[in-house]
Amino acid sequence: RFVSVFRSCMKLRFRNLLEGWESLDNDKDGCLTFNEFVAGCRLLDLQFNMKAAFAALAKGKAKAELTDLDPRLGAEAAALKQRLAQQSEDRAKAALAGRGYQPACTG
Repeated sequence: RFVSVFRSCMKLRFRNLLEGWESLDNDKDGCLTFNEFVAGCRLLDLQFNMKAAFAALAKGKAKAELTDLDPRLGAEAAALKQRLAQQSEDRAKAALAGRGYQPACTG
């Protein structure tokens, strides 16, 4: 029951589930931690037993994945994780370049 309420609230608050998921994913790893989940529930003005609700969403895992919210979003979840990983790599490269870092070998 909780997962369907959470999904419905996400659809009302955001343009789509993917946008909502990205907004709640503070560390940009494509998953929601318990703390990200709790912050998201507060944003959505949802009041549940947070531990039980997160356990239901994440199916007992340490982090919830987009496909836990909607299994039909498998391709979107994979694309999101790939895009977030690339953005993280780009930020790391930019930070190193800003410090004058030059790789020893480029080939």
